[in-house]
Amino acid sequence: MRIAGLIRTDQRPRPWAIAILCAAVIAAVAAILLSGSIASKRAYQSSREEGRASAALHAALLRSELQKFRLGPLALTDDPQTRQVLDSRDRDEVVEFDRRLERLNERIHSAALYLVDSQGTTIAASNWNQPLSFVGSNYGFRSYFQDALATGNGEQFALGTVSRLPGLYIARRVETGRNTGVVVLKVEFDQLENEWRQSGSPAFITDSRGVVLITSRPGWRFLTNRFIGSEERAQLRKSLDFGQAPLTPLPIARTNRPGIVTIAGSRDEASDEYVETLLPTTTPGWTLHLLTPVTGVKQAAYSARIITAVVLLLAALLVGMFVRRRMRRAQAAARAEADRALLEAEVEARTLDLRQANRKLKQEMHDRRASEAKLEQARDQLVQANKLASLGQITAGIAHEINQPVAAIRSYADNGRILIEKARAADAADNLSRIVAMTERIDAIISELRGFARKARGTLGPLRIGDAIDGAMLLLRDRIERLGVAVTVSGDNDAMVVGERVRLEQVLVNLIANALDAMEGSDRRIALTVTARGKRVDIDIADNGPGLTQEAAASLFQPFQTSKEQGLGLGLTLSRDIMRDLGGDLSSIAVADGACFRMSLKSA
Repeated sequence: MRIAGLIRTDQRPRPWAIAILCAAVIAAVAAILLSGSIASKRAYQSSREEGRASAALHAALLRSELQKFRLGPLALTDDPQTRQVLDSRDRDEVVEFDRRLERLNERIHSAALYLVDSQGTTIAASNWNQPLSFVGSNYGFRSYFQDALATGNGEQFALGTVSRLPGLYIARRVETGRNTGVVVLKVEFDQLENEWRQSGSPAFITDSRGVVLITSRPGWRFLTNRFIGSEERAQLRKSLDFGQAPLTPLPIARTNRPGIVTIAGSRDEASDEYVETLLPTTTPGWTLHLLTPVTGVKQAAYSARIITAVVLLLAALLVGMFVRRRMRRAQAAARAEADRALLEAEVEARTLDLRQANRKLKQEMHDRRASEAKLEQARDQLVQANKLASLGQITAGIAHEINQPVAAIRSYADNGRILIEKARAADAADNLSRIVAMTERIDAIISELRGFARKARGTLGPLRIGDAIDGAMLLLRDRIERLGVAVTVSGDNDAMVVGERVRLEQVLVNLIANALDAMEGSDRRIALTVTARGKRVDIDIADNGPGLTQEAAASLFQPFQTSKEQGLGLGLTLSRDIMRDLGGDLSSIAVADGACFRMSLKSA
């Protein structure tokens, strides 16, 4: 580029022109470097936000897994057969109880279930007929056994003394009046670790001592996130919780950037750095660590610098053209034609640059559309993850709904056997009819749960709104009854709307569950009202809870805004997105008492 505006063609360069040129060059370099730095910071921030969202989903998955297994020992402590075995120690009764524990262990997919007496000796176990049976083994030295005897319950993550496999031991005390024992369930997290591993981001759980318990990288198990001295290491090994594990530090190194780490010997070529996200879990002392790969930092900085350089170059060209035009007017008429020809040549060259820049801009627009498509796919996955998180919260209720007919089936089956032995065929047939009715009830509950859990197909069609309401109420019925909430459904339940049942049920479950969480006191009510309004159908979900504050109402549909301690702040945001995908909308309606949300749908 010829600096015609700053250096005269017939004289030496003036000092002020050289000073302005140097200042402009320094400012341009500083702007290019600053733009790269800003782009890098934004890329790091994006990785941090992704890590926080992913860590919340990992923690929700762990919480759901633990809540499922904690129900097993709790149910067995109130079981009459457990107490009978603890008191009698009759061989036939113990064998029958062994087989029952074996069947229960297979159904809930736990590692082991066993009953221990007050001295720590195992009376019955689900692996009673296996070479590595726990029957006869003494676990009086385990802290979970000691805590259960002292406080009623205990939990401990340790390496099995018989199986040599790590897992979480969940213990509950059993008291019969004459004897005291402990029911223990062992959980191994192989499936959970495999699901974490498929996410692509290293994840692990550490206890209060800094020891890695659960990890998506098997080689990191029983390593530590801090240095442990030889004396403390000897004490940990003496407890037998971790066997002969080395208890050496993890291969994770800190960088000069807060929250950014590197992994020694990492094979991940896509990223050299990771954002470390720490999140406490519902288990005391346990902390979730998630390492999210930092991607696109170098590319973002490079692109920002290139764009800044192109903009500065175009600005410099425009300024140069303006100055040259001013000088050309002052020159002699003899040089006017030559200068004009030179200007046209330079304009042609700049036009070529602009064409090239335009082609690059079109390519960037194409890349942006591809990124938006990936974002839409990620949103659909987040909707499914939010639905599965809701399933974790209603698991206990579904289990209760199923346990009642299962218990009834067993009772009718036992009675039927007795009636057949007494040749009372008519009464036995009646019992069998009742069993058929109970199995149909279980099938209805399982079908509704399976339909709610599957991923939506995205196909819209005519739908009776009452069917979606009935499905949501079936999933939440046990929780509603436990909380003593009065739920009423009124209006035109036969109204037909354009929608998809799976996604409509997900929105209804989210809104009703939020209402259940918000209400306190004894007189709690939820009212669902269906109203047909011409070409649309409105469903109002109203409660008599404390209502919404001004701050909450202002940020109601913003992501990651929640008043719940364990909430993600995504439920209302995803619900509104689902309603808009269905051609409707979700809004908050101002009411005098409590809160009210309105689902609007197209009439079919």
